[in-house]
Amino acid sequence: EHRPTYLPTQPPTATMVRAILFFCAISVAAGFVSHTRYGGCHPLHNACNMSPLQETAGHCDPMTDNISRRRALLLTTIALPSFWASHAGASFAAKLRPDDAYASLVKARQELQIANDTFLQKKDWEGLRTYLTDEAVNMNNYDVSAQALLESKRLDAESKKDIGTIRRYGVGADVIIMYGGLKNEVDEGNESVSYAEVGKFLRGASQSLEEVLAICRSNGFN
Repeated sequence: EHRPTYLPTQPPTATMVRAILFFCAISVAAGFVSHTRYGGCHPLHNACNMSPLQETAGHCDPMTDNISRRRALLLTTIALPSFWASHAGASFAAKLRPDDAYASLVKARQELQIANDTFLQKKDWEGLRTYLTDEAVNMNNYDVSAQALLESKRLDAESKKDIGTIRRYGVGADVIIMYGGLKNEVDEGNESVSYAEVGKFLRGASQSLEEVLAICRSNGFN
C-alpha cells in the first residue's frame, strides 16, 4: 500500500517574511489609498454593482472592475498566515538595540524628506525608484526597527498598542501601507506615475512615521 510522504515543515526565513509583508503592504495600499484618513471613501465598501444589461454582457464599469480586482487582491493577501511574521521577524529584531532601532527610524524619516525634496519636486520617477530601492536603507528596514521597539521594555503597553503592526492596526501599519503604496506607484511597470499620488503616499508615510517617533520620544527616546 502506497503511503503519502509528508515533508517536515520548515519555519520561513526572515527574508521570506519581509517579502510577504511588503507584498501585503502594497496590496493593502491599493485597497486603502482612498481611506477617509487620507480622503475619499473606503474601496472595500464598494462592489462591482452591475446593471442587468451589464450582467448579461458579462462585464462592468472599468472603475468598479478595478476596485473589484483590488478588493480581491487585498482579501487574498490578508489571509496569509500571520504567524510567519512573528516567527522569523523576532530573531532579526532581537539583535537590534532599542536606541539603534529608534535612530534607524529617525534616519528613515530623513530619507523620506530627501525623496520629497530631491525627486518628487523634479518628477524624477526613475531616480526616486532607484533611491527607494538602493539608498533608503533605514526606511526599507522599518519593520525590523519597529519590531525591535515593540519587543523592548522601553515602550509602555499603550504606546505599543498605538504603534501596532501590519497585523494589528496602528500608526505603524500606516507607515507600511503608505510606503508600500509609494513604491508601487513609482514601480517601473507603472507607465503613468501620478505626481499627486506619489506626493500623497510620501506625506502619508512621513506623517505616520513622525507619529511613531513622537510616541517613542514620549517614552524617553531622543
